[in-house]
Amino acid sequence: MKVTILKKTIKEGISPRTGNKYKIRNLFVKFTDPEIYDKIVAKLKRDGADDEQIERFCKPSEYKGEVNYTFWLNCSKFTFERVQAFGELDALIDFKLNDIGFINAKIAVKDRLEQVLNYIEPTGSEEEVVEGWATKAPDPVSEKSESELKAESTWSEENPSIPPMPIPTAEDIDDQLPF
Repeated sequence: MKVTILKKTIKEGISPRTGNKYKIRNLFVKFTDPEIYDKIVAKLKRDGADDEQIERFCKPSEYKGEVNYTFWLNCSKFTFERVQAFGELDALIDFKLNDIGFINAKIAVKDRLEQVLNYIEPTGSEEEVVEGWATKAPDPVSEKSESELKAESTWSEENPSIPPMPIPTAEDIDDQLPF
C-alpha cells in the first residue's frame, strides 16, 4: 500500500495495565485511492469492527478538491528514523482490531524485517516558495551595512568613563512590575 507521510510522532508513557514503559512511533499518513479504503473497511468489518470504530480510525476528508484518507501507522524505530515528512512509503500494512476495540495499523514484520517495499524521499522543500511581499519590501541588507549595525562594547579598564551595563537582580525586576 502506498501512503504519503504527513507527520511523525513519538508517544511515551507507562501502561496503567502492566506498569511497563512504552514508546510508540507513529507516522500520520494519507492515501487517496477509494478502492483501497473500501478494502480496508471490508476487512475491518469481517474482523468485527463497527462503523463508529472505523470512522474514528480512518474516514474520508476533502482537501483542495481531493478526497484523502488519513490514519496513524505504527512502525519500528529503524523505519521511523529513516523516513521524512512528505515522503512516499510503499509497505505491507496490517490492520487489526485489538481486544479493547481500537483499530491499529502497523507495517507488517516478517523474519525481523519490516515489509517496506519502496520509499521515495520528498522532493524539494515543504516550505512555500515566496517571491516577495504584497507591499513594497525594503532592499536586502548588504554585508557592509549589516556590519555597521553591529556594536562593540567601548568600556574597558583603561576607559572607565563608560561603565558596564548593570545586571538586574530578581529584587529589581519584582519592584518594576506594574501589578
